[in-house]
Amino acid sequence: MNRVVSLVLITASLLVFLACDGRRAAEQVPITVSTAMPTAALVTPTPNAPSEARVSIDGHWEGATLYQRRDLITMVDFDTGEEGLKGTLDFPEIGREGLVLSKVSFESPKVHFELSDFKTVFDGELKGDTISGEFVDPDGSGHFSLERR
Repeated sequence: MNRVVSLVLITASLLVFLACDGRRAAEQVPITVSTAMPTAALVTPTPNAPSEARVSIDGHWEGATLYQRRDLITMVDFDTGEEGLKGTLDFPEIGREGLVLSKVSFESPKVHFELSDFKTVFDGELKGDTISGEFVDPDGSGHFSLERR
């Protein structure tokens, strides 16, 4: 019986190690090991256990949008409130500030937002503290890149 319990605990330890993807101990997800049946162990995440830190794009971002062969200074502010993810965009060089974004979404690493009044769609990807991607509007398309400030 002791051999079975030892084997179960070794198997459970291996499963825990694999489930944690080599993360440091402080980042590991708490688990529950059940040895109710001596021939098997059930390893499951503990209910309501904190998972990996949730990634957010909330905050101020600055960068450039390559539009008609020139880089426009671009500033975007994202904020998650009770009504979901919202945002505003500024192009200070051309006097466009406080443009309200629509259809703002973030499903890591994908970032999407639109300027409905200008029929412009931005699709990018978050990598570290940078969001970069492409935009499309009625006059063409281009590239944008923003850094968290």
